[in-house]
Amino acid sequence: MVKGKKEPEVIYAIAGREDTAHSGRFQRLRNLTIEMLACYRSRDWAGALEAIERGRRPMKPMRWSCSTISMRREFAAIRKTPPPEDWNGAFALLTK
Repeated sequence: MVKGKKEPEVIYAIAGREDTAHSGRFQRLRNLTIEMLACYRSRDWAGALEAIERGRRPMKPMRWSCSTISMRREFAAIRKTPPPEDWNGAFALLTK
């Protein structure tokens, strides 16, 4: 959730031009992002972290955005203190 809001928002990241979107490297990154989000939403924190790590290693110079750095921190914290059963998958951003 965006800082100061109670309802979750979809956050988009700009990754490049159209040619970037069609590249094999970007498609692998996209698939890992989908996998990471599926793991996250099903509370598979270790799987979500692993997907992020698999995306970080081979994707240089195409790097994951700042949001994945934030997610890594969030997943590490969630593993220690899991959310309640009625959790909707959103987490609150603390900065703008």
